[in-house]
Amino acid sequence: MTTPKSNQSVGPRTMAVHAGEGPDPITGASAPNIVMSSTFVLDEPAGFSAYDIPEDAPYVYSRWSNPTVRQLEDKLAALEQAPTCRCFASGMAATAAVLLSALKSGER
Repeated sequence: MTTPKSNQSVGPRTMAVHAGEGPDPITGASAPNIVMSSTFVLDEPAGFSAYDIPEDAPYVYSRWSNPTVRQLEDKLAALEQAPTCRCFASGMAATAAVLLSALKSGER
């Protein structure tokens, strides 16, 4: 992570606090908002399936993602120096994601 006005790197403590954050584009709030809503209104109807939702789509359902979880994912990705990060609503969801991404149909 670099500071906004320079290319100077920041330390791990600063990164742990500020990585993945920025002003809210709608309200201009400098501190991250905590979004507690579980569902969101869409402009157009969409299939209620994760396969139907593009990566850059607005938020639909908090179990898939919400602005607060997205900030956490951005922060963890910056701390781990990874391109992306994925957080889940439960340990079972994380375990299922790992297994379903690694196993082929019919494998155990």
